[in-house]
Amino acid sequence: IYYPQQSVFPIRHPAGVKSLMTLFDIQHLTHPQYVPIVERLFRWGIYGRSLKTVDEVVCISEYAKATLLSHEQGLDEARVKVVSLGYQQSQPAHAPFPNEYQKYVFYPAATFPHKNHQQLFDAVGELVAKGRWEYQVVLTGMQTGHWSKLVRQIRNLGLEQMVVHEGFVSMERVQQLYEHAEAVVFPSLHEGFGLPVIEASRWGKKIIASRLPVYEELGLPAHAMIDYLKAEELACAMSSQQTWELTRQPSTWEDVADQYAEIILEILQADQTESV
Repeated sequence: IYYPQQSVFPIRHPAGVKSLMTLFDIQHLTHPQYVPIVERLFRWGIYGRSLKTVDEVVCISEYAKATLLSHEQGLDEARVKVVSLGYQQSQPAHAPFPNEYQKYVFYPAATFPHKNHQQLFDAVGELVAKGRWEYQVVLTGMQTGHWSKLVRQIRNLGLEQMVVHEGFVSMERVQQLYEHAEAVVFPSLHEGFGLPVIEASRWGKKIIASRLPVYEELGLPAHAMIDYLKAEELACAMSSQQTWELTRQPSTWEDVADQYAEIILEILQADQTESV
């Protein structure tokens, strides 16, 4: 049985049946303050029990695996595998782009606190006040309950005409926004992987991310990662002419499928050996 939703539910599966679970989100281990208390309690209750139940666990990055092992004492490292997320192998199709925006940076992320829109807006506001920022900030994704607080911040900084939130949009629209952006920004405080970084790299975009271990693992060069608390670093990154290619080749979704198949076969072969 494969459990893709990072928990075994129902908690018991048939005796003697081998199982595999993918663990996507470990934020409750590293930044519990950003996880609602009810969800935090659920995770603490269900995750540990699920980890003991399944035969093997797949994490989406080496960073996620190391974090899991450091918090789950007694978890056998041999039972934890890493399979990164992937990208669509076909080349992105160039799409016509209505001229709504002249110059803009793009941030595709739900407005959860750990996505750190707040520091991005603070940095942009500081640069605008100094006459050093000429870009709109285009956002997409879910507007959470935290969005109302961000709207007040935008208003207080005088950025109402500069920040645009398009909400949920089609994949075609996402591709348009990637392709025509001056840069794609990722100020997040925590990521288990960072799939949009891979997506942005497919367009050859300038990527300006926060300094996170998982971004290093993805192959972002050091100059592509900044401290968003320091507006000057954002300004320098925007004006930089350095190259922004990933130093590591990401996996395709076909690669991901092959790696899962190998893990499943290993589990089944081990089961046959034990039976003999």
